[in-house]
Amino acid sequence: MILGWVVGVCIHAQEASPPQWWGVFGGWSLLDHRANMPIYEGQPECGSFTRGRASGLLLGISYDRPLAAWFEGSARLVFWQRPARLEFSSDNGLEAYDPEQDEYVPFVRRHVWEASLWYAGIEISGRLYPFRAVGMTLPLWLRIGADVAHPAFGADYEQTEEIVQPRALLFPDGTRRHTLASGAIPDAATTAGALAAIGATFPLRPRVELTVEAGIRYGLNSLRSTQEWMVHAAFATIGMRFDLVAAPESPPPPPPPPPPPPPRPPSPVTLQVATPEPVLVQEAIVTETFPLLPYVFFDSASAELPVRYLPLIDRATFADSALPRSTLGIYYHLLHILGRRLASDPSAVLTVTGTTDGIEVPPAQQASLARARAEAIAAYLRAAWKVRPEQVIVATSSAPSIPSNPAYPEGVVENRRAELSSSSPTLFAPIVHERFREYVVQRRRIALRMAELPTGVQQWELRIRYRSTDVGSHAGNGTPPELIAFELDSAALASVAGSVAPRDSLECEVWMHTASGQDYRAQCAIPIERTQSKFERSRLSLVVFDFDRADLSPTNRELVRRFVLDAVKPTSRIRITGTTDRLGEAAYNLQLSQARAEEAHRFIQQLVPTARIEEVRGIGASRLLFDNNIPEGRYYCRTVTILVETPL
Repeated sequence: MILGWVVGVCIHAQEASPPQWWGVFGGWSLLDHRANMPIYEGQPECGSFTRGRASGLLLGISYDRPLAAWFEGSARLVFWQRPARLEFSSDNGLEAYDPEQDEYVPFVRRHVWEASLWYAGIEISGRLYPFRAVGMTLPLWLRIGADVAHPAFGADYEQTEEIVQPRALLFPDGTRRHTLASGAIPDAATTAGALAAIGATFPLRPRVELTVEAGIRYGLNSLRSTQEWMVHAAFATIGMRFDLVAAPESPPPPPPPPPPPPPRPPSPVTLQVATPEPVLVQEAIVTETFPLLPYVFFDSASAELPVRYLPLIDRATFADSALPRSTLGIYYHLLHILGRRLASDPSAVLTVTGTTDGIEVPPAQQASLARARAEAIAAYLRAAWKVRPEQVIVATSSAPSIPSNPAYPEGVVENRRAELSSSSPTLFAPIVHERFREYVVQRRRIALRMAELPTGVQQWELRIRYRSTDVGSHAGNGTPPELIAFELDSAALASVAGSVAPRDSLECEVWMHTASGQDYRAQCAIPIERTQSKFERSRLSLVVFDFDRADLSPTNRELVRRFVLDAVKPTSRIRITGTTDRLGEAAYNLQLSQARAEEAHRFIQQLVPTARIEEVRGIGASRLLFDNNIPEGRYYCRTVTILVETPL
C-alpha cells in the first residue's frame, strides 16, 4: 500500500497540469439536537423540548483542486438527511385515578416531536496535508470549512401525546396516543455550520483515489426562525474521486484487440406452442367472511402457549383490516383479536375452559394441567392487552365439550385444548375482508412441440417464466419427446396475475446438453390472458363442525343468517360445498360432507325461499383445504363453504 502511495505521488508529479478531482461520496451522521421549544405554544410553564438524538444519511459530489503541494481547496454539493426526535415526559402536577392500583397516581404524559428534514447545501473548505508539508507521502489530511444548507426537499413534523401513567386511562377521543399537530414546519430556516474533519486518501490506480473521512459539524444558527433549535453532528463518509483533466505525458499503448470468439454451433431446435387456447387467469372482486375457531391447542403435557399463537404485531396499529387474507393466518391472531376486543369493550367477558386428552398426564394431575392451560391464556391477555382480570373467567373440564374420537391419534391431539366462549355477540364476530381482488387460474394446461432435435441429448430442461417468476418447469434425461404437455403452477400464476396485461405472454425456454458437450437452446412465447369476472363473489366458510357432526350449531346459524341476508341479492347464484378432514373412510366422509352441505341448504332456504341455489354437494376429503397434520387444519376442513356470486 505504501508503495502504491509513492507511485501515486510520482504520477502526480509527472503530470503536465495540476489535477482537478471530481468525486462522489456518501456517509452517515449522528445528530445531536438541542432546543428550547415549548410543548404548547405560548405556555412555557408546561415544559419544553430540549434534547434529542437521531441519525441520518448524507450524499454529495465534490470538486477538489490543489493550490499547493500540501493544500487543496474543496467545494461540495451535499444532500443531508437530518431527522429529529425530541421527547418530554411530565405530570405537570396532575393526578389521575388508576383502577389497576385503586389509587390516584401522577398523570404522566409523554410528548414526542418528530421531524423529517431534507437539506441541500454547499460546503466550502480547505484540505491540509501536514505530512506533505514536511516532505512525507503519508495520505492523511485535515479539512476545515463551513456549510450553508436549506430544507429544499421537505421539512415536516408530527407532535404526539401519549398517556404513560395510568395505563388504563384514555384521552377523550378513545386513544392512549394521539397526534396534536403535524404538517410542514412553517418557519424552517436556512442553516449554517462550521466543520472540521480528518481523513485519508488512497490511490487505487492512476487518477482514481478512495477517500475516507470522519468529522464534526457545529451548528451556528437555529433550524427554525421563531424557536431555539440547534443541531450538531458527527459524521463519517467514504467516497471515490477522479482526475478528469490531468493525463500522463506518455499514455500507454492500447491493448491488442481481443481475439474473436469461437463460432457457436447453430441451434437447430425449434419450439412451438401446440395448445390451441391461451393460459387464462380471472380477476374477481371478493368479500370473504372468516369465522374464528374458538379453540387453542397445546402440546402434550404442556401448558405453554405455542409460539404460533403469538405472532409479532404492532399493537398501536393492530386492526382487523391488517390481518392476512387467509383462514389460518387469521386464526393464529386469535388471542390478539380477542385481546383488542376485550380491551375496547370493558363489559365483554371471556370464559376460558382448559381441558386435557385424559391420558397425557396421570389422573391426579389432569385438573391442574387443564387449569394451567386456561391460566396461560388469561395471563397473556392481561399482560399483552391490559385486559382487566374480571373480564377473563378461568374454568376447567375433565374433557372437551364435544371431544374428538380418541380412537384416532389425531383425535387425542385435538382434545388437548382450551375452549373459548362468551355471551358477548361481538367478541367472536368473524373477520370480514371486503372487496379485495382475487385471481383464479382457469386454464393452465399447455402443450409444447419440439422439432429438429439434436442427436445424443443427455439432459434437457424446459422452464416457463413470467418476467422473473418461474411458473412451470419440466426436465428429463435422454432425448425429450416431441410433444410435452403439463400443467403450470397455479399458485405461481396467481401471484403474478395482478401484473399480467389483458393480452400478454409467458417466456418459455428449452435447454439441451449433448454427449459431445454442446448446448442447444430454443425459445417461444406462450399467450396468457387476464379476464374480469362478471360476478362479485361473497364467500363464507362456517365455523367448523365438530368431529363427526353435521348439525348447524347456534353459532353457525347466526353466521349463516347474517351472511345470507347481507350477501344474497335477487340476481345472486349460490353454491354450497361440504368438506371433511382426512380421518375416517372415504365413503363415509363423502356422505358426511353431503349431509353438512344439505343442512346448510335447508337453513338458507328457510331464510330466503327464493334464493337461487345452483349446487349443493359434498366432496369429502377429496380436496383438503388446509394442512391435516395440525389439529386446527383438520378442524377448518370440517366445514361448509357458501359461495354467492352476484352480477356486477
